Amino acid sequence: MTLAQRNRITEFPYIIKDKNGNIIYRENSNGFWSERKYDSNGNKIYFENSTGYWCKREYDSNNNEIYTETSEGFWCKREFDSNGNQIYYEQCDGFWWKKEFDLNNREISFQNSDGNCVSTQKGKIIQEKKNMIINLTRVLLLLVLVFGVFYSCYNRETKQKKEIEEYHQFRIEEFKKYHNYDTSYEAAEKAYYIGHDNTPNSCNGSYYDNNTN
Repeated sequence: MTLAQRNRITEFPYIIKDKNGNIIYRENSNGFWSERKYDSNGNKIYFENSTGYWCKREYDSNNNEIYTETSEGFWCKREFDSNGNQIYYEQCDGFWWKKEFDLNNREISFQNSDGNCVSTQKGKIIQEKKNMIINLTRVLLLLVLVFGVFYSCYNRETKQKKEIEEYHQFRIEEFKKYHNYDTSYEAAEKAYYIGHDNTPNSCNGSYYDNNTN
């Protein structure tokens, strides 16, 4: 006895829907009926009718159908990439195919279990150029980083040299001031270094150093 007969339905087709408006049961006046089930995303996951035929389906998190099986023994499975492109198909008799896509979702290759293999050369060339650009960008970024480190070290060294030279000049001017030298810069420098060790940070005990600290 069918559902319509049990409920003594006289108007056909007899239809039942779920809360989302999906038809989950349908029956005709001749007694033929079909039943369906849906997942929370509205994907049909099961079908069955009064002849005994049934079909069930599975979906991934992106609602792509990844598996199908029927009461007749047929099954097939599918795989998808992160962009929703179907990249693999296989069915119960052993037949399969697979595809590759570039970054713009263009198909660049196809291969199947029959030995057929097709490559889209244009797509591969485009992908190779993009990869080359990406690699060049990485190299340029590395060069910028190295240059930044070198420039920072160079500035630090230049600053230290300038500070030493300024200190050197200061000591010479002080030497001239305290010893009443009225000579050229070269003469003062020569006089200053007599009895010194040629570094601005230490002396050999000159009169100036002993009496001004």
